[in-house]
Amino acid sequence: MEGNKQISIFERINYVSKNGNLMKKFIYLAFAVLALLVSSCSKDDNEGSTSLDGDWYIYVGNNNSSNKGYRWFPSNQCSQKSVWRISGNRIHYDWYDGRDGTCKLKSIYYEYTANNGVFDMVVAADSPTDRGKRTSINYRMIGKELIFSWKNGLYGDEIQVLHKKGVDYSYLDPLVGYWQLTKASVGKTVVQVKPGECLSGSVVASVLGLTIYLDYPENGRCVKTTTNFTWKNEGGRYSGVSDSGEHVTFDMNFENNNQRLIYRENTQNGLMTLYFNKVR
Repeated sequence: MEGNKQISIFERINYVSKNGNLMKKFIYLAFAVLALLVSSCSKDDNEGSTSLDGDWYIYVGNNNSSNKGYRWFPSNQCSQKSVWRISGNRIHYDWYDGRDGTCKLKSIYYEYTANNGVFDMVVAADSPTDRGKRTSINYRMIGKELIFSWKNGLYGDEIQVLHKKGVDYSYLDPLVGYWQLTKASVGKTVVQVKPGECLSGSVVASVLGLTIYLDYPENGRCVKTTTNFTWKNEGGRYSGVSDSGEHVTFDMNFENNNQRLIYRENTQNGLMTLYFNKVR
């Protein structure tokens, strides 16, 4: 509607008063336009962030896998295939189990009701397994992302950040996503990341928090670090608070249409710069 030529209400009344035989057509047209607008808005609501119906895929997650501590992680080749299909009061969950390296498909069907941020779910009578079993999942919408959280018997408290098929997520902060380290420099020394060598790293960021993974050689050994932060962006200035309560400011910027992340930090050996490329 924006961009159309604006005609004042007085011009419209003057035109109609001079063309009385068009009054009925004008009223009919007004109702038709109103109906079209209502229909258009309803369609946007159904396809937008407020609609639960659709196919939802895991973007990033958080749990305590292998008792290594809670951290954010990207979806792997198996979990990327997993999908929560929500329609009406039904959920069809296709889970690709990658624990044995085979991405084995396990499907389960639920009937559910949503109350006060909780999905109360019972396994449907036509489900391949676990018929009649009851469970619940906490859910909330943040923007267009669907957030699931629940108690996982394998990994403790688990969070899944889900993205809906066909929805545009370009509105998210450029930091959100999965980044891999490509090279690092300290002072004038530049080191490329190579498979099989110690230097490696990644950043996994969601709207709820981020994890920085960094492995680097030091005194003949490979030091492996994992640090979690809550974070915020205030006018392009990023800051965070670690799990230990440390407040930090991230000196970083984005290049190549937000597909490259450059992070800088002063060290006793000079300025350290880390270069990351966005995976997704």
